[in-house]
Amino acid sequence: MTDLADRRANPTVDRYVTTDLPLQTILRRATSLKSPLASSLLALLDGLAGRAPSTEVLKAARATSFQGSDPELMVLFLSSWAELSCRTGNTPEAEQLLRRARLLFSATTHPEIRATCMAAEGILADTTGNKVTREQILRETLNVVPSHSP
Repeated sequence: MTDLADRRANPTVDRYVTTDLPLQTILRRATSLKSPLASSLLALLDGLAGRAPSTEVLKAARATSFQGSDPELMVLFLSSWAELSCRTGNTPEAEQLLRRARLLFSATTHPEIRATCMAAEGILADTTGNKVTREQILRETLNVVPSHSP
């Protein structure tokens, strides 16, 4: 059981770091997506799964308002956006998004959130042909996430 002090203010982030449910499932089960960021994140995840056209999803992501958004939810959003950008060959955009995501890290950023960003960085390294960096990032990601993490 998670200590109350470890709970996140954003219910989506809290469920993501305390359960083994995929983020898409968490977002779909929400009674309502209360922010444009959450709606756009779900669209990005659908794009990554091939359930939505990448060009439309990326266009919507670029128009999404971040104002007042939870920083950890923003990291999930930016990491997913970066991954989809990698898949569509826009590595400069992916690099910029991941730099932006890392700027949102704080002392209280949950390890699973950091690991999600790191996984996207690994995909970027793979996309640019840097297999050694990809493997190094994967090893580092395993060290970031606690062994008790769902």
